[in-house]
Amino acid sequence: MKPTYLKYISENNLKLNTLNKQIYNLLADAIVDKVFKGGEKLVERDLQKHFNVSRSPIREAFRMLEKKGLVEIIPRKGTFVKKVELKDIENSFAIRAVLEGLAAKEAYKKMTKKDRAKMQRILHNMKTAAHGNKPDLIKQEVYEFHKVFIIASKNDFLINVLRHIPIHYMWKRFLWQYSKKDLDSVTKRYRKLLQMFLDKNYDEHEVEKSVIDHVLWSGQKFKNFLVNEGKI
Repeated sequence: MKPTYLKYISENNLKLNTLNKQIYNLLADAIVDKVFKGGEKLVERDLQKHFNVSRSPIREAFRMLEKKGLVEIIPRKGTFVKKVELKDIENSFAIRAVLEGLAAKEAYKKMTKKDRAKMQRILHNMKTAAHGNKPDLIKQEVYEFHKVFIIASKNDFLINVLRHIPIHYMWKRFLWQYSKKDLDSVTKRYRKLLQMFLDKNYDEHEVEKSVIDHVLWSGQKFKNFLVNEGKI
């Protein structure tokens, strides 16, 4: 009898550009949908046989899953699905909030006209996406907004650390669940943040606190979503 997870994978087509990402996305979806249980081992040999591929793309997919916090690779033992707990989400957002707040504080006095103009364009795109009820576009613009002030901090160490703090794979689905009302609310929050970055009379610590509060707010909404959807 074919294992449940192989049946699940068989029902999904490989649609992305690279083999590694195709396998990664299918496995990530299977983990999020609880086809794989927390603590379950991903058997490399079975997956190789199923996908009819060499060891390399499977292992690369495993590494991508590990970066997203979905699996744990234990030397000489194998790759195991991580059980996501609320404390993991809380810790991730708490750390990101403090670091992004620091980045915002450092960026506030260093931002150029070009940086601020880019933020304004991003907010315009957010409003357009919200009006069209397109959460997938909002997701990308949110990412770009944060990227602007993080890079503008010109703190290479801080930038690198933030780049490697994983956001759970379920975050993408969470954003796609946003209703039109939610999208409008998110856009308003980013408009307030933008106003602070544009106004040179704010105290940099106030900017820092606003970004921290915003990231923690996002984390709380995400946790509520995971609980309500039975993902945790």
